Amino acid sequence: MSKITKIYSFYTDEVAELKSIFQNSIKDDWEVHIEYFGKIGEGDGNFATKGWYQIIRTKIIFLIEKIKENRGDIIIWADIDIQFYGICSELIYSAIAGKDIVFQAERWPRKEVNCGFTAIRCNDATLLLYELILQNDFGEMPFADQSAMNQILRESKIAIKWDVLPRQFWATSHYMFDSLMPPNDIVLHHANCTAPILRDGLMIGSIQLKLEQFKIINHYLSSRQE
Repeated sequence: MSKITKIYSFYTDEVAELKSIFQNSIKDDWEVHIEYFGKIGEGDGNFATKGWYQIIRTKIIFLIEKIKENRGDIIIWADIDIQFYGICSELIYSAIAGKDIVFQAERWPRKEVNCGFTAIRCNDATLLLYELILQNDFGEMPFADQSAMNQILRESKIAIKWDVLPRQFWATSHYMFDSLMPPNDIVLHHANCTAPILRDGLMIGSIQLKLEQFKIINHYLSSRQE
């Protein structure tokens, strides 16, 4: 079996505050590749803004390059708004056995994918998948690459073997169908569901909401261990 040796991510000026949280929390013995892309597009990186869609397009181009560079290997893509709590590799090996690609679930236990944490077997099938994603106009899709990905997989537009990762790969969106808080054996938390909100007359942006999520989950897990 191919070994997972590399995890890829990137950050921009808009999300720079999240980078150290992400990097310092990794527990697996992976080569960590986090690239800095400066400022991409317009705005402050808030969800569903023009600048956010430009960041997503940059991400897909980046992943196409990495799949080509790592032919025959399994790589990890992780959005920078993730914090890790445990070893992930063995769970990923079990999930990706016989598969080309496995994703974090958007709404556990539904087979709806979240593109924020993905294990990718670098082969023709996954390369074609991301090339098809890139052909879409993300600005016309509610969740950009994730909307395109779910449509392609749901309609079986290409021959690719895929699945979702277990519940331990937890995202805030899981609470809609599962539990308000993560499971005892959580290995990571993806701070999604952060469209800007109005709070006490002030607009709270996506990055601040992600940082708040990190603190809430850390506090919850710490208190549960006491």
